[in-house]
Amino acid sequence: MNAKLKFWWLYSNPIRRHHFSILKWGLTQTFGKIRDALTVVQASTVEDRRKVYQRYDELYQSGRIDFPTAALIEEMIATDVAEALREEGIRVFPPVVFKAYLPPKILIVSKRERIQKIAFDPLLDPELTNDRREEIENFVERQDPSLRAYVADLGGIAVFPPIVHLYPAPLLVEIAAHEWCHTYLSFFPLGFSYTVRGKGEVASINEIACSIVGSEIARRVRAKYGRPAEKADSPKKPEKNRSGFDEAIRPIRQRVDDLLRQGKVEEAEA
Repeated sequence: MNAKLKFWWLYSNPIRRHHFSILKWGLTQTFGKIRDALTVVQASTVEDRRKVYQRYDELYQSGRIDFPTAALIEEMIATDVAEALREEGIRVFPPVVFKAYLPPKILIVSKRERIQKIAFDPLLDPELTNDRREEIENFVERQDPSLRAYVADLGGIAVFPPIVHLYPAPLLVEIAAHEWCHTYLSFFPLGFSYTVRGKGEVASINEIACSIVGSEIARRVRAKYGRPAEKADSPKKPEKNRSGFDEAIRPIRQRVDDLLRQGKVEEAEA
């Protein structure tokens, strides 16, 4: 990677213009979360809380979620996740907190001649248009033709406060617990190494650990509200279609890897 890409923040370019600032996010959102924790009144009984969750899911399906409703659900989920963590004997530090909001996008860069992610990964404006995406991807590839770039969406990210995409309540619980786990692990060698290096086996182990935590905590929360069999599936990626997708994509990935090993880059890209 050349110097212009390594030091993209030092001069005007598409990445810098559309960069998502973690510091700015933290400064603008932390006080709001403190205010919500002090002022939002949650339902106290399981039955009343179940009704709030059901109402939220109805509003989600109709696309009519407002800020007060989102703030209430955030606080309820944070409370339920923290309670489930304590039941598992896990110390709840840092506190469970998240913001249901559109997460930033991420710029993924790989070597052209082999599928190998480079530790670069700047975060980008969550409302980036397709034209702006292409502008950023083309900028990277013009600066270094040996690279390929792709601007990807995120379902959540463990900044502070963590950002979780607006989803139905069961999935929101799981992702909130997943992102909390990343924050929790950052105080230990595994999570700290992931934060610093962000790739390889450390990244895989970290993601697997947080996925297990998220899934188990979501199961406990669902059981609390009498829905133990319900699965927290994304509305955009139903689980029942996942195996078919994997079966279809596996031979394609193997074929691409074979072509790259043979040095047939143009054919692999086609």
